[in-house]
Amino acid sequence: MTDSQNRSSLGLVLLAAVGAGTLSGALLGLMIVRRPRVLSDVTITETVDDLKRRAEKILEELSQSTHPPKNTA
Repeated sequence: MTDSQNRSSLGLVLLAAVGAGTLSGALLGLMIVRRPRVLSDVTITETVDDLKRRAEKILEELSQSTHPPKNTA
């Protein structure tokens, strides 16, 4: 193998390594970005459930305060 062929081979190997590293980095980046979304979905669900409970409590309090107590006398 001549010196120019060795340099070509080395260049192709380095180019392949850079490409593989870029693809691996992009894949890891996407995986990391995706995890907080899952956590935020759980947080949003808990927040919605909390707001629903608070709204039901407020509606119950309002309905009790709008109806005067019945006199049994």
